[in-house]
Amino acid sequence: MRIKRLNGMFTVATQVDLAKIGKIAETGYKAIVCNRPDGEGADQPGFEEMSKIARDLGLRTVYTPIALTGATEKDHAAFARVLEDMPKPILAY
Repeated sequence: MRIKRLNGMFTVATQVDLAKIGKIAETGYKAIVCNRPDGEGADQPGFEEMSKIARDLGLRTVYTPIALTGATEKDHAAFARVLEDMPKPILAY
C-alpha cells in the first residue's frame, strides 16, 4: 500500500491492505473513503469487509466508487460532500 499525504486533512493511497487498517487508525486517521468499485481487481477485498474492520477500530467509512472510465459530475459532487461531512483526517483509496 502506497500512501501520499496531500495535506494535513487528506491522504490518498493505493488499495488498502486489510492488515494495515489498524495502523491507519493508530496513525490518527478518522475516516476511510473507498473510491474503488468492488470487484475491480482480483487482489481487492470488498468494501463491506474493509468497512467492518475499520468501523470496529473506530473509523468512519464511505463507499463512493468511481468507474475506470472516469469521474462524472455526479461523482465530483458526491465526493465533495464526503470531504465536507467526514471527520478528518481522511484516507481515500
